[in-house]
Amino acid sequence: MPDFKLGEISYFWREAGTGSVPAHFIHCSLASSRAWGATMAEFDSVLSISAIDLPGHGRTDMPLEDVDIQEQALQASIAVIERGDKPVHLLGHSFGGAVALRIASERPDLVRSVAMVEPIFFAVLDDAGHPAFEDVKRTEGPIQALLDKGENRAAAKLFLDRWGTGGEWDSMSEERKQIMISRIWFVTRSRASVMERNDARMHLQDMYGIKAPTLLMRGGISPESIKHVNDTLCAAIPNARQVVIKGAGHMLPLTHSVEFFALLREFWQL
Repeated sequence: MPDFKLGEISYFWREAGTGSVPAHFIHCSLASSRAWGATMAEFDSVLSISAIDLPGHGRTDMPLEDVDIQEQALQASIAVIERGDKPVHLLGHSFGGAVALRIASERPDLVRSVAMVEPIFFAVLDDAGHPAFEDVKRTEGPIQALLDKGENRAAAKLFLDRWGTGGEWDSMSEERKQIMISRIWFVTRSRASVMERNDARMHLQDMYGIKAPTLLMRGGISPESIKHVNDTLCAAIPNARQVVIKGAGHMLPLTHSVEFFALLREFWQL
């Protein structure tokens, strides 16, 4: 599998597919490019796919301490995409969806379309003055509070209970749990780009300039905050539409893959 050096960090990414149309996939927090295995297999005859391991995930090195984590993820994905000579279909899940948004906003020349599963760009609610932002701070706060106290195991379990498929923690092997615990720091590092008020992150006004066709997906039983984020983004991005998968939650690419693949195939016109 390929890897490359960007500054001081060695990045790893996967490649699959024999199609003439390129695509780039960006995974969610605490996962790796392996999470896209089934999706890559589904489209390997029609797409040429790259899927990166985010900083500190999978086989990619730990991130730089003094650089925003989303900025590092952004530059790494851009470096992979630029190895090709065509704009790509972007697909991002959760934090990866927020990275996809930044690519579409800052490098539209690299983007053919943007498909996102529940991008956790909660700060857009703050930008919009949406009352749901206070609910987000209240519901996500306990995870950060555990991390602040160094209770990483409890924080990882709470994170998975909220954003996983439900009940996974108790059935996980200790090895899998340790992987989750070892990556839970990412919740703290990513807050600046998806939750907090600062000039460096994306803002709602940046969404108005995204011209690429955009698909926002969410699960019908996902947290209410996700509905408000998707609604706000869909209203701001000129060429966006939203689809809800009934009975699905945040991990819908894994739990509702048939519906997920059908939506992508139609969106990508494959």
